[in-house]
Amino acid sequence: MRHILATLLVLTGAAAAAAQSAEERFPYSAFVNVGEAAVRSGPGETFYPVLALRHGDAVEVWRHDPAGWCAIRPPEGAFSWISADFVRRTGESTGVVVGSQVNVRVGTVVSDLRDAVQVKLDDGEAVDILEARALVTGDRETLWYKILPPSGEFRWIHQSQLVNHPDLLRRPAAADVAQPNLGPSGDVRPVSYDEPLPRGGQDFTARLRSLPADAAPPTVLDELELALSQMVVAEPTAWSFAEFTHRADAILENAESAGDRSRARMFLSKLERFEDIQKRYTSIAHLRTQTTEVEHGLAAGATDDSARRDEREASARPPVPSIAERAALDPTRYDGVGRLMQIADGKSAPSYALTNDAGDVQMLVAPAPGVNLRQFLGLDVGINGIRGYAADKGRDQLTAKRIDVLESRLRR
Repeated sequence: MRHILATLLVLTGAAAAAAQSAEERFPYSAFVNVGEAAVRSGPGETFYPVLALRHGDAVEVWRHDPAGWCAIRPPEGAFSWISADFVRRTGESTGVVVGSQVNVRVGTVVSDLRDAVQVKLDDGEAVDILEARALVTGDRETLWYKILPPSGEFRWIHQSQLVNHPDLLRRPAAADVAQPNLGPSGDVRPVSYDEPLPRGGQDFTARLRSLPADAAPPTVLDELELALSQMVVAEPTAWSFAEFTHRADAILENAESAGDRSRARMFLSKLERFEDIQKRYTSIAHLRTQTTEVEHGLAAGATDDSARRDEREASARPPVPSIAERAALDPTRYDGVGRLMQIADGKSAPSYALTNDAGDVQMLVAPAPGVNLRQFLGLDVGINGIRGYAADKGRDQLTAKRIDVLESRLRR
């Protein structure tokens, strides 16, 4: 019996090690191997955290970043924001986009921050609405819709916090939660930007809103100082000053005591210093987001130029060859060529496929972060990306990073 048990343990360990070291096929399942891990809006610690996962939670990994970050399917509880100005309601929880290249912004449970943009939606694309909320944009409130993350949008977690098999999970040490200053490499950072995040978010101003309307200014100022001290230990990109400013301004305007007004001025000066820190800290993330948008814009512009050239040369161009003929002309140019269609099972990714002229599925297609596949439906396309295998569907799979249109739009 002992010999059988030992053999089983060896085989189990070998299988787990093989799963960890084998070349990955995307997407694949992985498991959180730390006490609590921050999931972020982009591949790096300059991107704000959106929620937390705990030891043993499963994720679905769709690609790897060169710096060791993994793009994962948005976990349960993830959401995005879209401006209500660009959405027409079609039902209690549904809507369609009105406009072209409308930004969808990654949401976080920590605050109303919504800077990261991975996906842009076009006119007529459907969104699933979770709620409507008035949010502060600049110096005014505007209406936004909280929506389910659209296709092509991912969340990010560092590979060092994951294992590929549940048998490789280690027992979480108390230090995993008690010492949140440890970065992905294990080095201690001077300031903690990885504080464990409550799954439901953390509202630092809840106590302020619960104060009675006639609360004395000293009481309100005490609560403001306490709430601010709790908030600033979190990541600067998660700070939100609207409620603090509103309360302090009210005291400055209405307080009868000169001491209370003086204290309110000092508090507002403190807020200005923290706002400056936040702006400087988030500038790197803003620049990275803008750089990505410019790159996408240049790629889109190149596609538009190509389309205009195609129109000018249409009369002189010979009949369009079949998909198979085009793929055979230069088999190294694209990782996949075919007509992009949506498969029947739209509930689980990937929900797209490349088909041949007869309509037969050649391979499944999934979007890389920032890639919107819907706009290419019904088109013959050439795709560059990451080749893999979808074991649950028994088919080859291609994660699309760049898409070239090979002919004009077909009838849907």
